[in-house]
Amino acid sequence: MAIVGLSGIFPGEDDLEAFFDDLAAGKSMIQKVPKDRWDHEAYFGNPMEETDKTNVTYGGFLAGVDLFDPAFFNISASEALYMDPQQRMLLEHAWKAIGDAGYALSDFRSAPPGVFVGIFTREYEEMMLRNHQKANFHISTGNIGCIAANRVSYSLNLQGPSEVVDTACSSSLVRFKRFAIKNVSKQSSVA
Repeated sequence: MAIVGLSGIFPGEDDLEAFFDDLAAGKSMIQKVPKDRWDHEAYFGNPMEETDKTNVTYGGFLAGVDLFDPAFFNISASEALYMDPQQRMLLEHAWKAIGDAGYALSDFRSAPPGVFVGIFTREYEEMMLRNHQKANFHISTGNIGCIAANRVSYSLNLQGPSEVVDTACSSSLVRFKRFAIKNVSKQSSVA
């Protein structure tokens, strides 16, 4: 198996090169919670004793999660509102990884690639429900992890296998191990 294209976004950095540079320099990407995310001072407290309180004041934050262009992926703006940012970023970075590998989508007509995704958590859906978001059928398709790989396959018209693995923090390792053991060397994959 060879990795020929990469894309990613990380706390404090928008691309892999800057992320690797920061890692090599020993820089921490953890920061105080930005005010535009939430006012940590207003919610500071003991969550075991008070409702809607947290003792979290630092974290790793991704920039640009609100800049998704749904029209580029033929998704309506109303559907995009209900999509978990994980699905939005997965679409963007699958597209970028294909480009980074030097491919165009038309290159996959004769040898369709598989899409294998390790994903977990449904925090975005939980947040919408906590905030009494009006029911909408896009909530389920936009937040259930099993849809993520299929959304990439459908949006980019990739006709190979499409699979999601959810084993919590080990999701990407479990998929990689199964993929490597099966030795599916004749199909390329986007993950």
